[in-house]
Amino acid sequence: MKKSKETGIVIPAFNVAGKIGYVLSQVVKYVPPENVIVVDDGSIDGTFEVASAYSVRVIRHEKNLGKGMALQNGFQFALSQNLQTIFTLDGDGQHDPKEIPHFLEILEQGQYDVVIGKRPFRIGEMPVDRILSNRMSSTIVSIFIGKWIPDSQCGYRVYRRKVLESLRPISRRFEIEAEMVMLALKHGFRIGWCPIANRYGGTKSHIHRISDTVRFLRMLGRTIVRKSIGA
Repeated sequence: MKKSKETGIVIPAFNVAGKIGYVLSQVVKYVPPENVIVVDDGSIDGTFEVASAYSVRVIRHEKNLGKGMALQNGFQFALSQNLQTIFTLDGDGQHDPKEIPHFLEILEQGQYDVVIGKRPFRIGEMPVDRILSNRMSSTIVSIFIGKWIPDSQCGYRVYRRKVLESLRPISRRFEIEAEMVMLALKHGFRIGWCPIANRYGGTKSHIHRISDTVRFLRMLGRTIVRKSIGA
């Protein structure tokens, strides 16, 4: 795959010093290093130092602001660099950079505006609690928007520039992924899906089940209100 100067990647990272180096070593095989944007969200384990050893852009939050803010700040920087196609993937190694060409193929062949990873929710391949929470959130989002969404929470995605220029997410934490899906559909953007593998070996979740569920439900309420008033 030939690297495109117009393609970039935003990687939110929080306490993944043991993983981020490998992720970056693989990502730069598909995207120019100067278009790789790592947002270190207040890590205290050396994530910033590890990422800075690579020829990529590293944005540092002095304190943990949440995945939503990490993505929003990464998007803002990516747009300032005139990138036209912008990926997101996690810094903990869950998402295999080898899938990048497949995402781009689906994006172009299907003439989509966004392509989102679709994980297999199978016991043995994903922790049971994550299967339940992902199924629940995807079902709730599907009901609210009247369209089946197979995986509303997957952070492995690719957006066309016009999508990120149009959307105004306000979520600060993990609920941003579902909010972006809802806002994209509200604006009439076309979403495609890319089957991806599960990679959960030794990966610690930073999701807080109760508090993040409350935030998710609040986000749904806000998005519905914004839709009703045309905001």
